[in-house]
Amino acid sequence: MAKKPISKEEEELIDQLKQDVQQAFINVANNDQFWCRTLVRAVFSYLEAHSFVIRSVTRKLLKADAGNLESVAKILLLAEAGYQPGGTGKLEEGPEPRTPFINQFAFTLRTYAEAGGMKDADIARFFGDNAFNQLRKAKNVRDRLTHPKKLSDITVSLADVLDVTSGFNWAGRFILDVEARLRKTRKRAARATRRKKMP
Repeated sequence: MAKKPISKEEEELIDQLKQDVQQAFINVANNDQFWCRTLVRAVFSYLEAHSFVIRSVTRKLLKADAGNLESVAKILLLAEAGYQPGGTGKLEEGPEPRTPFINQFAFTLRTYAEAGGMKDADIARFFGDNAFNQLRKAKNVRDRLTHPKKLSDITVSLADVLDVTSGFNWAGRFILDVEARLRKTRKRAARATRRKKMP
C-alpha cells in the first residue's frame, strides 16, 4: 500500500482546525461579534495550516530540473526558503521570503493543482470563480482584526461572514478536486506496478 502523502499529525492538525471553523460557524448565526471574529480567525488559521501541509506534499510531488529554473524556483517558494552567498561565497540560508498571504496561498494551490494533473483551463476556472475574490476580501477582514486601530476594525458584518465562508468553501472544493485527482493517479500507478510484477 502506498504511503499517505501527509502524516497523521498533519491530518489531525487540519481536522482540529476545521472543527474550530465548524464550531465558530454554528455560533455565528446570532451575529454575535465574538463568534464572527472567531470564525474569521479560525478560517485563516485553517487556511494557513492547510497551505503549509499542501506545500510540503507538493514539494514531494515536484522534480527539480536544472535546465528549467522555474521548477527550481517553485520548489524554493514552496519551501519558503531563501538562500544567499555568505561572506566567503558559501551558500547560506537567508531570511524567509515575505510573500503576501493571498499570493502564497494562490501559488500553493496552483502548484498543487499542476502537480496533481489538473488542466490549465480547470485551474483558471477555479481562480476565475467569484469566491476567490471573496477570499481576497476576507483576507482584508482578517488583517483588520489582526491590526485594529478603531472599533470598526473589529466589527465583522454579515457580508464579511459571507466572504469568509465562501472563500473557505472555495478553497475546500479546490483542494478536494486536486486530492481526488492525486488518488486516481496513485491507484493507476499501483495497478501498473502490480501488473509489472505479474509473470
